[in-house]
Amino acid sequence: MFDLRRLAFPTSRTLQRWESERSKGALRFVLLKGVVFFGVLIYGFGSAIIYFGGWGELPLRLQFGGGPVLAFGVFLLVGLVWGVFTWATTEVAYGSHRHRPIRF
Repeated sequence: MFDLRRLAFPTSRTLQRWESERSKGALRFVLLKGVVFFGVLIYGFGSAIIYFGGWGELPLRLQFGGGPVLAFGVFLLVGLVWGVFTWATTEVAYGSHRHRPIRF
């Protein structure tokens, strides 16, 4: 049977790191890990791939007709959704661990 807890917390160290991250709050996790680290970094890497791959010009230029600005907003939204999803699934696994502790 698939155990989400084992996927989320394969070692006791990962469990301790989650408890530390959890104590800092959900909003901080979603904004920092989701929006900044996931959304902005993925946009930056995607822009670099497009630029250095020769498929067009660098989409980081500010253009207010859509294009890069719209793409940047979409990546921020995707990062937000990723952060909320990651927080929620890890919280479910953590709640299950608190109810029935994992033996390492």
